[in-house]
Amino acid sequence: MQIESSEATDFNELMRRLRDGSEDAAWELVERYGNSVQRVIRRSLNEQMRSKFDSIDFVQAIWFSLFRERERFTGFQSPAHLTAYLMGMAKNKLAHEHRRRLQTKKHDLRREHADTSQAPLSEQPGTNIPRPSEIAQVRELWNSIIDGESEQNQGIVKLRLAGMTYEEIGSTLGINERTARRVIDRLSKEADE
Repeated sequence: MQIESSEATDFNELMRRLRDGSEDAAWELVERYGNSVQRVIRRSLNEQMRSKFDSIDFVQAIWFSLFRERERFTGFQSPAHLTAYLMGMAKNKLAHEHRRRLQTKKHDLRREHADTSQAPLSEQPGTNIPRPSEIAQVRELWNSIIDGESEQNQGIVKLRLAGMTYEEIGSTLGINERTARRVIDRLSKEADE
């Protein structure tokens, strides 16, 4: 009985401090009840909405609504009453957003799809084509590496960067393809150092 009385006194004191606008009391409330609110939201968040919202978005909206009107803190008689209120707010916010996002034409998530028709091929999902900026960075790196190399080795690197195979490089320069491969392997190791 003494424990219940102490808990009730502690809760009532917290509510009083919240009504008075104490920032420390607000943080204490969030620390005590935040995880419970987030668990309810995570369990209730629809799969389609998870792609658009994080549970934290809803948690923050709940705290914003609660702290916006300090008078609300006069109505809570116990921690259980506050918990029930917070859980109800969480479910209501989820239901409202669910209706808005899945039952109205304007915001219907089921109608959304990625429009990649205008994006360059290198930026479309599922393609491994390097972007022009990535190509430029590699060329700049190679140019700095081959700066002191012989004319033949520089030719090997340039032809390889142009997309030629080792066989094609050997044929073009009149060298063995293994020579071209060794030059590229050695310079690659130097680039990694």
